[in-house]
Amino acid sequence: HGDPSRPWNRFSIDILNADGSDKLYFQGNWRDIFQNWEALSLSYPEFIESFIAKFVNASTADGYNPYRITRDGIDWEVLEPENSWSNIGYWGDHQINYLLKLLELSINYHPGKIDRFLSRDMFVYANVPYRIKAYEALVSDPRDTVIYDNERAQAIARRVEAMGSDGKLLALADGSIYRVNLLEKLLVPVLSKLGNFVPGGGIWMNTQRPEWNDANNALVGYGLSMVTLCYLRRYLGLFARVLAQHPAENYPVSCEVMEYFTGIGDVLQRRKSMLDGPVGPKERKSFMDEMGKLG
Repeated sequence: HGDPSRPWNRFSIDILNADGSDKLYFQGNWRDIFQNWEALSLSYPEFIESFIAKFVNASTADGYNPYRITRDGIDWEVLEPENSWSNIGYWGDHQINYLLKLLELSINYHPGKIDRFLSRDMFVYANVPYRIKAYEALVSDPRDTVIYDNERAQAIARRVEAMGSDGKLLALADGSIYRVNLLEKLLVPVLSKLGNFVPGGGIWMNTQRPEWNDANNALVGYGLSMVTLCYLRRYLGLFARVLAQHPAENYPVSCEVMEYFTGIGDVLQRRKSMLDGPVGPKERKSFMDEMGKLG
């Protein structure tokens, strides 16, 4: 991948192997892959639901996404002490936007198709060895928020050696891959964003990687993303319409997701009076404390 508008980019689009057979391979930065695939889905709509599956299967249990996507699976950054550009963190930018656009395309081209996946346990979680620090630590230093879990990284490496790229997926204690339905996969990124909602501002960007307001691809935006908040509102509207058209009244989800969902709902209900007028700094901080500790 590269941006054709940038004159320093050079391209080599390889579509054939040495023996002349088709070369079916892809790799790239997470956000670049899905940026390109949104356009590709308009050229060939039969790919749309596969793009959605690839998207949600590459997201983590805490609602974020790895650094790179390839045909061989996911990839993440590792700290390199000798490299001053080395960093770790989640590229959460464009996440809600890209998923929303793919869902809208599916509904427009294939009405009802994604409905059949809402309650089927056929999706997975990426097991990235990053751990977001507790809320108090995020407030204390929003520029140092992610821990690299070396022990988990080593365990993942052993699983990959034994079973291939599926070793990078979240597994149960017995070694089996943990599977959930599409409804849960669509819900988790919403919860992770709402858990970082700052009333009167936007979504707090605190995972050490660029977001919508980054000045340069190499610089992290540490502020609030209003764009993500606006797309989140549109995403929730779509979510509500999809559920209204689906006959199921109950969906099984992971107990941790249910606990987070219920907790956020309780906070939002108790804080409804904030909608009546401007929100003051003390009320805003109190709201953030409640949501952050839930996360």
